Amino acid sequence: MYRYLNTLFYFALIIVFSAFGSCNSDDTAKGQLARAGRLLDSNPEQALCILDSVNIDSIHNDKMIADYALLLTCARHKNYIDESDESIISLAVDYYTDVNDKENLMKSLYYQSVINGNSQNLKEAMLKAMKAEKLARDLKDDYWIAKTNELITDLLCLNGNHIESMNYNDVVTTVH
Repeated sequence: MYRYLNTLFYFALIIVFSAFGSCNSDDTAKGQLARAGRLLDSNPEQALCILDSVNIDSIHNDKMIADYALLLTCARHKNYIDESDESIISLAVDYYTDVNDKENLMKSLYYQSVINGNSQNLKEAMLKAMKAEKLARDLKDDYWIAKTNELITDLLCLNGNHIESMNYNDVVTTVH
């Protein structure tokens, strides 16, 4: 128990120090989104802090709103924040569908599927994951092919389809 509390305390300190070092109110929304995007893989905590500090009222176009929605949802996911409301990521899905941005649509559908899975809407989660997987194949993006197949495997297991999930798991291991 003491070890758990000690670890939790140090994790909280890291978050606090990251927040003070990374949230600069002088950045424009566009600059903040670009910075958060660059940090998303290497430092998702800092990316989330930047995104949380974005003044939503300063975002004036649909593309920036969609980018913000995708980055925020991704940053929350990478920080183990389970969301069950898809209203934010739906903004990104709608925009990227309208402008036919397949790469960002694929990512948005992936995260929308994760959120549907979190809310136990497994049928909708599977539909979104399958659409994301098809886009990943169309784009010939091995990383996202593996990632979407891993999600489909998890969703099938949650739904009790363990045998069928093995087919998708084989794709994950083949692509990786």
